[in-house]
Amino acid sequence: MSVDGAEFFKRCTVVCFNEEKIEVLRGSLPGEGELREAANRHKALGHPTRQAILHILGVEACCVCDLAAVLNKPVSTVSQHLRLLWMAGCLEMRQQGKLVFYSPAREEGGSDERAASTVESSVLV
Repeated sequence: MSVDGAEFFKRCTVVCFNEEKIEVLRGSLPGEGELREAANRHKALGHPTRQAILHILGVEACCVCDLAAVLNKPVSTVSQHLRLLWMAGCLEMRQQGKLVFYSPAREEGGSDERAASTVESSVLV
């Protein structure tokens, strides 16, 4: 058994191209900007604390103080994680008096698709 898994990785032994398939797949690719946004979103999701934050926010909207208390982390640390998630488009903010409540972002038009996939991915970790 190979340590790097090379024994189990299968690949074609000849190089061939299905031109019709290639054109269909090329046409299905999102634009460069959309791919960059998705990469930034995935990068933001790649930290256990941010996954925990999204899981908590999937249950209920919270302010940074509540999140810090649940996670047993300093407010400043949680605030930085929230900033990265917000910049990646994963969060929405709602100000209520002096407090700001965070929740998973919703797609335009009210769809919960991105929020649901974000929270779903947090459960997988």
